[in-house]
Amino acid sequence: MKTPSPFTDTTTALDRRKFFQILGLAGASLTLPRFLSAATPAARVVVVGAGFGGATAAKYLSLWGKGKVQVTLVEANPQHLSCILSNLVVTGALGMADITIGLEALPSKYGITLVTGRAMSVNPVARTLDVSTASGSTSLPYDHLILAPGIDFITPAGDYNAELTPHAWVAGPQTTLLRNQLAGLKKKGVFLMNIPKAPYRCPPGPYERACVVADYIKRKRLGGKVIVCDANPGITAEPVNFGSTSPAFSPTSSSPEPSAWRTSPSGWKPSPRNTESPLSPVAPCP
Repeated sequence: MKTPSPFTDTTTALDRRKFFQILGLAGASLTLPRFLSAATPAARVVVVGAGFGGATAAKYLSLWGKGKVQVTLVEANPQHLSCILSNLVVTGALGMADITIGLEALPSKYGITLVTGRAMSVNPVARTLDVSTASGSTSLPYDHLILAPGIDFITPAGDYNAELTPHAWVAGPQTTLLRNQLAGLKKKGVFLMNIPKAPYRCPPGPYERACVVADYIKRKRLGGKVIVCDANPGITAEPVNFGSTSPAFSPTSSSPEPSAWRTSPSGWKPSPRNTESPLSPVAPCP
């Protein structure tokens, strides 16, 4: 299963007007926004981040701009590692190659200028973006700027070592490290994870991870369990899905296979319909 790429023409669901409206660039025209009129020179659009959001914006601005938009895409990494489906890399169902997307098609197929570097600062008055690259710093002028940098991990206070306790919040080496640790889980082992207090990016992600890891332990017949320490009083995303009855994960199931247990600051209790929740409480978090 390969991660869907925004760099290939796999869908045509969005029309141009709706797309530009989403980007906040639409004018009165039913086709192209006003800054793309023939009376003006090519508009300079700089996009920061070549993930699904940034790459899709850059692609369609260049494609539908028909030569009237100069698109520059700034990305710190030579490839995009998709956080989507990365939980399946943790469980070994997919490999890193399945979530790695090359950026080569963006300049070759869509005429986008690709700058490999890290955006450092924005000057909104001068309309410039300062970028740090391997060859030094550069300043990119723009008429319109789109910021789609993706997510990052905020290191917790205290003596936290990501090599010992991987977070795998951002896809990459941390994903591989967590996968290797899970692969080394012994019989009756415990997979302990924490969910930060909302708001955080991709709210379903941690609950999804708890479920796929519990499923992995079940399929491998390890007889272990997943304990989730949730900083939130309730399931923050898709509570019906993640709190619905699931004997494979349920602590009340007669099956000897593992359960995914969930704790919270208030000792959250599932609703009556979720009495056999895959993420059920054991005790309040400290």
